[in-house]
Amino acid sequence: MQSFSGTVKKVASRSLSGSKPTGNVNLKIATGRRELSEAFRLVYQCYRERGYATRHPSKMLYHASFGLPSSRTIVATAANNEVIGTVTVVGDNRFGFQLDPVYRTEITRLRKSGRRLGEVTCLAIKPTNRFGPREVFFGLTQYMIHYAYWQKFDDLLLSVHPRHHRFYWRHFRVFPLGACHAHAAACDNPAVGCRMDLAYLGRNMDADLWERYFGEIQPEDHYKGPPVSADDHHYFCEQRSIAPNTDGCRESDKERNGRHREAA
Repeated sequence: MQSFSGTVKKVASRSLSGSKPTGNVNLKIATGRRELSEAFRLVYQCYRERGYATRHPSKMLYHASFGLPSSRTIVATAANNEVIGTVTVVGDNRFGFQLDPVYRTEITRLRKSGRRLGEVTCLAIKPTNRFGPREVFFGLTQYMIHYAYWQKFDDLLLSVHPRHHRFYWRHFRVFPLGACHAHAAACDNPAVGCRMDLAYLGRNMDADLWERYFGEIQPEDHYKGPPVSADDHHYFCEQRSIAPNTDGCRESDKERNGRHREAA
């Protein structure tokens, strides 16, 4: 999993307590190739800047797991529909998470205990936007937690740079899964795998933040949106030079087609 702390440096200097979401930032599940492309280009730009991604001619960052039916890419858009922030949530699946190779024992233990898991990855915020990175970060993480609530996730897994762990503990009560490791998915930058226990967070979050994150959750329909379509999935795989016969791509099509048949 790519590091979740790519934009923390821009928001960590001030507490999230007291920040208020702006009504002009639209938050939704990304739909359509244009919106998804903008999101994946933004991730690439931000992660290249911080040394979390290698150069690629597509100038996008996409993983095969993003095309799974259990995955959703969340976007923050401005009034002109420009994508100014994004984060992706990947539901548990037979291929595992990007954190599995590093923390397999710890994550397996969570699965065996019956915990319903999701993995959070590819947080990126456009550095120059009229709302400010803190407001967009607040909106994305609020929507992410609400989405996780309706998906009935028990835990969200994420990787953070060691210097940002205190920030995430202070605001989101994340627990380390284990020791810090060089993370291959983030160009071997140091990363700490973390677990956000949503029930624990709801009981122990700062009171001011609790009101904003848990005080008003919209109806489930507000957090619904389709997965990446089969055509778009193959397009992004081709753009990123991901072989179309990889396990992730095959499973994406198989699961998606089965879900469409059930819906029909």
